[in-house]
Amino acid sequence: MHTAFYFLFVIGPLILIHELGHFLVAKWRGVRVERFSIGYPPRLFGFRRAIAHGLWTQARALAALLPREPVAQAQVTVEFKTPLFLPARASLWTSRDASGPYSRGALFEVRNDKGERLHLRGRLSCQ
Repeated sequence: MHTAFYFLFVIGPLILIHELGHFLVAKWRGVRVERFSIGYPPRLFGFRRAIAHGLWTQARALAALLPREPVAQAQVTVEFKTPLFLPARASLWTSRDASGPYSRGALFEVRNDKGERLHLRGRLSCQ
């Protein structure tokens, strides 16, 4: 009985304050926030459909872009744009980028299968 009490009245408000901090910083930095939500599953508190996590989407794009041979150093910058709702088909758009201190690289975007909606945009540079 005490465990439920502590969770609801001690841990619960701490989680709320923590998540509210994410929300307020996102708003302050100009990130579009569709809805303030806490926890999973998305149907109860967040998105109405499941989404592909942004870092998973980034990792999948990088797996397709990185050269097969080992690289000495790589640098990645990514801007997350809109959620990728599941189930979905996505397309990876790329162009070569040889600018900057690195000799190999790519500009890339992950879009929906029709190319109309941008989910993330990034730059990969390798030595």
